[in-house]
Amino acid sequence: MGNKIKGTIKETADFRLLIPKKWEFVDFSNGCLQTYNSFGSYVVSLKKEGINMTEKDVEVVFAGFVQTYKGSGPDPVEFKGLKGFKSIYDFSGMHQSMYVAYYKGQRIEITLSGVDHETNEIIQAVFDSVEIL
Repeated sequence: MGNKIKGTIKETADFRLLIPKKWEFVDFSNGCLQTYNSFGSYVVSLKKEGINMTEKDVEVVFAGFVQTYKGSGPDPVEFKGLKGFKSIYDFSGMHQSMYVAYYKGQRIEITLSGVDHETNEIIQAVFDSVEIL
């Protein structure tokens, strides 16, 4: 990992990631999982969904999401070796960033939540640790 955040690596059928010490982990067993601090003030959510999707499908659905939630962009971005899109928005009192991309006929979604998630060392360490399987 190369970072100083302590924790354990968890692996599901879809992802591998760092779970920081004292954070909770939930695998919803449907391609969705979350890790969050004990107060729920920081959350990283991962999702792999869809069947036979195209890159255009992913782009159109995300553009609709961004419009609905009045987010930024969607801005083209590369993450985890994928070309996708990012939006920053506020929802349910939480400041969030969502990354989406097309991956082997499915949609990958990574959401980072928390007041300063863009610079928070722990959230960024979890995001950096994510591997798509």
